Amino acid sequence: MKVIEEVHSDSISYTIYEGKNKTNEDNDIQCAKYYSYKKLENGYEVRGADLRHLISFLLDVDLKDVIVDNRIDKNFYTLEYRGSDATALKNLILKKFVEYYDLHINKNQKLEKGYTLGLENDKINIYVAENNQNTSVEQNGSIVNMRNANLKILASVIQDLYGVKVTTGKGQENLRGYNINFDSVMSITSLQNFLNEKYGIQFEEEQFSVLKYKVTKNE
Repeated sequence: MKVIEEVHSDSISYTIYEGKNKTNEDNDIQCAKYYSYKKLENGYEVRGADLRHLISFLLDVDLKDVIVDNRIDKNFYTLEYRGSDATALKNLILKKFVEYYDLHINKNQKLEKGYTLGLENDKINIYVAENNQNTSVEQNGSIVNMRNANLKILASVIQDLYGVKVTTGKGQENLRGYNINFDSVMSITSLQNFLNEKYGIQFEEEQFSVLKYKVTKNE
């Protein structure tokens, strides 16, 4: 893998790697669906990200709302960040990344159907994560493994996989971390039934005004 951006200072450090294959932390080549995000005590790691994944992560927007021009080269990226404030420098990292590849991001508004997640009962309580467990989301093949992930993270994962808007209510239960597994081969309807039966998670249909981001190469 090639280093395309590297910054080290007393307070923060980050490195972005580019490669033609998706790789894990041991640099082993992974399957086409592999993607990994790990939140650490002193930062985070993103692995197996394509351009849409990385830009959506740095913009803190849904993957489905990022559209990449198909003429842009297909590469995969690893981002390793260490520092006390994991979100403050995302805009700077994105700016450097966009400048490196000479990209442009255009925004426009759109109305679309989606869902709000909530808890119908207390079934999920037996899946509460340990307090000292790191938050992680990994997909290998069709299986999604989430550790110490709250409902907001689950909503984001479902959005990325199924291309529909999913958000959460404002209840405190949405902030707790849970261990949740599911097979992404399921249809969105089957997934709703599975998450409701096993974890007591319910989906309420709504309409959302959504901002879309189109990524193109500067001419």
